[in-house]
Amino acid sequence: MHSKDNLIRMLSANVEEQELSQIGPYHVIEKIGEGGMGTVYKCRDRHHRVVAVKTMSLVKDGKEQLKRFLREMQVISLLQHRNIVKIYDSGQDEEILYLAMEYIEGQTLDQYVQGNEVVLKNKLSLMIQVAKALFQVHRKQIIHRDIKPLNIMVEKNGRVVVLDFGIAKNCLANATATKGMIGTLRYMPPEYTMESNAVDEQHDIYSFGVTLYEVFAEKPFAKVEKLRFVCDDFMTKRRLRKIYRKCVAAKEKRYKKISNVIRDLQRTLEQHKQINHKKRNVYLVLLATLVFCVVFATYPHANDGKFYIKKGTKYQEGGQYNLALGQYMKAIEIDPHSSKALQARAFLYVQMHQYEKALRDYDAAIKFDSKTPSLYSKRGQVYLKMRKYNLAKRDFDYAVSLDPNDAESYNEIGTLFALKNKPYLAEKNYNHAIALDPNFTVVYTNRGILRYRQGKNRLAEKDLTQAIRLQPNFAQNYKNRGVLYRTQSRYDLAEKDFTRAIGIKKDDPYGYYNRGLVYNLQHKYELAIKDFTTAITLDKSFAKAYNDRGWTYAQQGEDHLAENDYTQAIRLNPNFAKAYNCRGLLYHSQKKYTLAENDFSKAIVHKPKYVNAYLNRGELYVKQRKFSQAEDDYTKSIKLNPKNDRAYNHRGTLYMMLKRNELAQKDFQKVLEIAPGNFRGYNNMGLICMRQQQYDLAKTYFRKVLTLEPKNYAAHSNLGLIHLRQKQYNLAEKNYNHAIKFHPNKAVLYMNRGVVYYNKKEYQSAERDFSKAILLDPNFFDAYNNRGIVYYWLGKTDLAERDSKRALELRPNYLEAHNNLATIYLHKKNYIAAEKHVMKVILSREQVPSVYLNKARLYFLHKNYVAAIKSYQTILQTSLEPAIIHCELGNIYYYTGKTSKALKHWKKAISFDLPKPLHTYAVRKIAQYDRRQ
Repeated sequence: MHSKDNLIRMLSANVEEQELSQIGPYHVIEKIGEGGMGTVYKCRDRHHRVVAVKTMSLVKDGKEQLKRFLREMQVISLLQHRNIVKIYDSGQDEEILYLAMEYIEGQTLDQYVQGNEVVLKNKLSLMIQVAKALFQVHRKQIIHRDIKPLNIMVEKNGRVVVLDFGIAKNCLANATATKGMIGTLRYMPPEYTMESNAVDEQHDIYSFGVTLYEVFAEKPFAKVEKLRFVCDDFMTKRRLRKIYRKCVAAKEKRYKKISNVIRDLQRTLEQHKQINHKKRNVYLVLLATLVFCVVFATYPHANDGKFYIKKGTKYQEGGQYNLALGQYMKAIEIDPHSSKALQARAFLYVQMHQYEKALRDYDAAIKFDSKTPSLYSKRGQVYLKMRKYNLAKRDFDYAVSLDPNDAESYNEIGTLFALKNKPYLAEKNYNHAIALDPNFTVVYTNRGILRYRQGKNRLAEKDLTQAIRLQPNFAQNYKNRGVLYRTQSRYDLAEKDFTRAIGIKKDDPYGYYNRGLVYNLQHKYELAIKDFTTAITLDKSFAKAYNDRGWTYAQQGEDHLAENDYTQAIRLNPNFAKAYNCRGLLYHSQKKYTLAENDFSKAIVHKPKYVNAYLNRGELYVKQRKFSQAEDDYTKSIKLNPKNDRAYNHRGTLYMMLKRNELAQKDFQKVLEIAPGNFRGYNNMGLICMRQQQYDLAKTYFRKVLTLEPKNYAAHSNLGLIHLRQKQYNLAEKNYNHAIKFHPNKAVLYMNRGVVYYNKKEYQSAERDFSKAILLDPNFFDAYNNRGIVYYWLGKTDLAERDSKRALELRPNYLEAHNNLATIYLHKKNYIAAEKHVMKVILSREQVPSVYLNKARLYFLHKNYVAAIKSYQTILQTSLEPAIIHCELGNIYYYTGKTSKALKHWKKAISFDLPKPLHTYAVRKIAQYDRRQ
């Protein structure tokens, strides 16, 4: 409705300079930059994610700066690429426009190159990333116009991010030519002048070439000259100089497309790597020859089984199981009765999950060495893995009978009881093992894990820390404690433990995977993806790593990559229920409902007790209006987990939609019984009470929500609605003020506050709020209808007619809008149009108050005055608008020549609040006939 300039004028006000602590939904941490293009703050959103928020004042900043800010908002929203700064949100907070973006921790490109010893191949990689970002920009028909090192950030991990699109130009937009030169002079191509400032892709390519020069030469660009830099690879130097010259050449000789620049840079990088690889191979061959000569001269020759056992152990530690197996077989060939050789091969079979073969070897070893407790203990461990608990218990008990001080056997008995879900007996045996051997690391680990599963986190941490003290170079100990810290949301400590585990065992995919999960929870998505990718590189069959990388991609909005990873996880593990569930959520968000339903159903098939899959499918059924199936799924999830407050809340919300209020109320009460701190439960209970007109009880619930969540705008809004219905307009206004403070871009809040102002007869304020609601949501038909009513009361009948018509365009069967237009046309004496809208209301057959009023009007329009009078008098006692009834009754008596009765009703009408046009008409008529009398 308003142009941009009108919007600025409407919202402008005198604001004193002050330090901001909150910008919209973002809490300000610190100011990190300020310039002609706005102020940038480091902030934290409601999910504790750190973001950069760029602001522009509608009051202080000029029109040109504002246009650039709005242009940047528009341009970045069109771009999605890992090397382009991400935009999360934009909006308005009073007199401030804001743009919430990805917070980049790093240095500008020139700072990064000068402050670090960046080798040639890494410089090439940085510039390729910049070029790829430009390719995405140009693909969207946008020219950046200010490519330079200052507008390019580099993170610690080497990721490049292109910033500052404030002067970018959209070549598809019908914009007028920019007056004067825009950009930074030394990065501008020579053809770009005050007279000729048209730009195309070659403009950015020239700026890229200047940036490339400054990165490799490590000095500011002054003029087009030979690129000089230190490099012992002559061919690479020559190719780079050629690329640089072609970037900064005259326009007709310059690269036409950035894709050609990317191609040439990538070829240069590959050829540079090949040259370096060949050099390195020469050095390695010389070194290997020297080492071989030394080793061969001193290498021991085997003459017994011990040699092969030792060699097999080394192969086994390196994961070369087949080679290890060959060595153990040679040892057994030398001495078939060797208990050590048989034990070694049995342990290898366990690692290879060939448990039957392991049992045969342990049986043979026990046959030759029947008095060694550890053999029985180890065979018991195999039975344990095969879930043959009785046989395992028999072996562990026999080991203890041979040696009552055998701590290992007590440890295994503890593990057996833990698996059988008998935590008391498990902990009792772990305690006994520790009493026998206070330095037995594995027992502390097992007891710590048992306590963690029981929720005894403090004791669990104590045990896992003791395991680390006893065995500080064992990676698994750090991973175990890291998992504990992660579940406690102590992410910094968890990250440290997983990083330590990786340092000890660099080729362990689980260390990277677990650290990736921590990064994901901290919203450090790039680091998470990097760790998941490393885990996948180390183990190509790591389905969980694919699934969680897919989830991370989905959080970043990279749906295609997410879908690929979920699908790969399913290929690797066709029974992976969680992967089906995650892919189902992705399809749901993309409105691919059939695919989503299939995936949720497969998740349930592969994991019949998968509560979240039932809940997610239930939500999907609600979207598809399959309410019966949704109810079944929610009920099934409750049966699987009667303590799941989310399931009760979902089912209660469904019942509320279906107006089954008693069932809804029972479910919400169950939510509060399970989780007394669940503010949604209190909010929903309040809504149910509102429906039942139990307003005082509803207020109690909404106030409880505010005790738990003081900034919950919905609770303030609901309280405002109750006060509005109770005609407590000042309290209603206060609640809506709070709601708008916490959610300033919610259109319905302004609409409802506008209704409050209307009832307080503060029509100017009401008009302002309805206009704001329309500005935030141009399709908000209720806001148009209500503003039309306000315009009618203010005597602006043409504006009232326009708004009521717009409400009908948005919702053709909107009875209130038809009723309002009938009132307007009756006032304008356009009886044909009035009858059309009267009939729309009557034929709707809906029992709304306006039906009876419009029936009376229909009698009047058909000159059946007796029936009209009777109808008006019938509804007069119950009408919410008695002034309008009296005014229209006065008109009927006037038309039938009963002037005294007409005067009586007109006078009665002006004793009430009456819309301005009707009030003026009634006063004029009263004056006219009073003079005659």
